[in-house]
Amino acid sequence: MKKILDYLAWIGVAVLLCGLVAYSLDDVWTLTAKILTIAGAALFLAGAALNYRQMMESMRKRSTLLGAQSLLSVVIILGILGLVNFLGQRYPKRWDLTPQGEFSLASQTVNILKGLKTPISVKAFFEGGEYRPLRDLLVEYRGISPQISYEFIDPNKKPQIAKQYNVRVYGNFSNPFTGSSAKYGTVILETGKKVEKIEKQQEPIREEDLTNALIKVTREGTKTAYFLDGHEEKSLDGQDENGYSQAKAQMEKENFVVKTLNLVRENAVPQDCSLLIVPGPQKALFPQEVELIKKYLDGGGSLLLAVDPDPAPGFEDMLKDRGVEVGRNVVVDVSGVGRLFGAGPEIPLVTTYPAHRITDKFRAMTFFPLARSVAPTASAPTGYKVEKLLESNPQSWAETGDLRGQVQFDQGKDLQGPVSMGVAVTKDVSATLDAAGKEKTAARQSRMVVVGDSDFATNRFFRQQGNGNLFLNMCNWLAADEDMISIRPKDPLDKRVVLTSRQQKTLFYSSVVLMPVLVLLAGVVVWLRRKRL
Repeated sequence: MKKILDYLAWIGVAVLLCGLVAYSLDDVWTLTAKILTIAGAALFLAGAALNYRQMMESMRKRSTLLGAQSLLSVVIILGILGLVNFLGQRYPKRWDLTPQGEFSLASQTVNILKGLKTPISVKAFFEGGEYRPLRDLLVEYRGISPQISYEFIDPNKKPQIAKQYNVRVYGNFSNPFTGSSAKYGTVILETGKKVEKIEKQQEPIREEDLTNALIKVTREGTKTAYFLDGHEEKSLDGQDENGYSQAKAQMEKENFVVKTLNLVRENAVPQDCSLLIVPGPQKALFPQEVELIKKYLDGGGSLLLAVDPDPAPGFEDMLKDRGVEVGRNVVVDVSGVGRLFGAGPEIPLVTTYPAHRITDKFRAMTFFPLARSVAPTASAPTGYKVEKLLESNPQSWAETGDLRGQVQFDQGKDLQGPVSMGVAVTKDVSATLDAAGKEKTAARQSRMVVVGDSDFATNRFFRQQGNGNLFLNMCNWLAADEDMISIRPKDPLDKRVVLTSRQQKTLFYSSVVLMPVLVLLAGVVVWLRRKRL
């Protein structure tokens, strides 16, 4: 009996721990958990009271003090580890050591997340209720903006929620090229009454998809961009390498409504036009069309004008009145940098950019096939601000002669580089009043970007280096949506290693056959030497 009383306190601790474990299983104080916890505490107190003298004597022993110090050290270490873990959960920090920053969010995504003012609810419907790659991505989003909340839902276990959001796309897919498999599902973004759905079956949901959906669900209204048509401009829906279909698709992802416009038929720029784009006309516009564009600009409109080398008539006078001079030449780049991208001297590259909101923090190279010079005039007309946007390398010039044969710089005839190939023009437009003296149109800023090439944004070059980003930055600046100006999410790199049949066999024989044989031979040699000894 005395032995039981001696260990009564320890029995109480054991019973108390059982009670706490019972509570932690369900996070509810059940009757069993309460009884065990109360009984354990009572036994501990009773044991401590009955063995008070013995406990005090043992506390004075050197072994007890050393044990207490060891226990205290363990508690302190555990406390430090717990604090570090808590801080890591509350303030997560990651370092992306990949060469291309593959696991870092694009600056466009970061800008949008930092600008969120309303809560965004993300519901991810995946079979099994989990998809780790998407969860990791959403953790990154959540780490930048507390406005983001997310949950993963298994449509098979919660069909009523799946039915509420009309979720039908989820399951597994296999990549026939890599042999890998992954889940696919539906992601719903909600804020207030606005809902955006992402459905993809043949590839996983990536940062680009989430960010584009985030743009659509948070932007009020839409931006309408009109592409001028009727003068052999680049085709907006053309799927060939000279079309603008990729540019159109990306603009639509960034909340643009994209349409074509024939000024001869419409006889006016529509009222809902946020941006007018003239993509390299090959035939001259009628004088009345030019007048309609001038009227649109004077009223506070925005214009992206891409004027190729001849033929591209009809805009010289309009541009000169606004402080822009376009040259009758072709920019030639002999720096040799173009060879790295399969480009010749007639495709000048731009590697540095004058300071402007469009190219702020823009570091990617861009190139412009068969471009002409576009530069500010010696003095800008009153009210206009003209800024250089694109300049070629110092080892370039604007060639005024024939490009056939050997091309060389002609002093006094050609324009020495760096050559300006693009400008941005702004002018403040005052508010207009009606007959009653009330404000008819608000004060606004007319904006224009002129580029000496229209090929840089075609399907052939849109995805190359920074061309697509530059085009979209121009469009967003012209549409006065400047928080959209940034570097967009990158497509994941293809890291597959493709081996020839010879390489596959070499790898097989060297790793599967040769290496084990060498190890076996080394073992036999060691065994023979030891046997001789």
